[in-house]
Amino acid sequence: MRKIIRFIDIPPSWLLFFMGAGWGLDEIAPLGLVAPTPIVGGVVMACGVVLAVWAALVFRRSKTPVFPRRRPEALVRSGPYAVSRNPIYVADLVILLGWSAAIGSAWPAFLTPLFMLILQKRFIDGEEAALREGFPEEWEDWSAKTRRWL
Repeated sequence: MRKIIRFIDIPPSWLLFFMGAGWGLDEIAPLGLVAPTPIVGGVVMACGVVLAVWAALVFRRSKTPVFPRRRPEALVRSGPYAVSRNPIYVADLVILLGWSAAIGSAWPAFLTPLFMLILQKRFIDGEEAALREGFPEEWEDWSAKTRRWL
């Protein structure tokens, strides 16, 4: 059971949960604040996917694991990591906001701060601690120059 929970407790699962929660809340209590714009939402979500894939490829090129809670083999500072310490999580936020536009609901956008908080507490804090421990000098330099989100 613990293995299943660990498998499920990954950022994409949380993204899907928040996408579903936003849609579900809109079904229960529509706000009517946003007109559905599936094309715009789709383009925004596609941008998020491209960013996530680019960031994952940079990780792969650096021979360090993409999945959370695995020991980092390198501190990646190139590509999208030159702008954000967490471009894959930024990509998840972009996808969630694109979903908001695609379905014409403000709920997913309203849930974004909670989603960010969960990512921070469940994943980012531990990842940053591992990087700080494994690459202390590089970490200090990079984290001082590079923002967590944007």
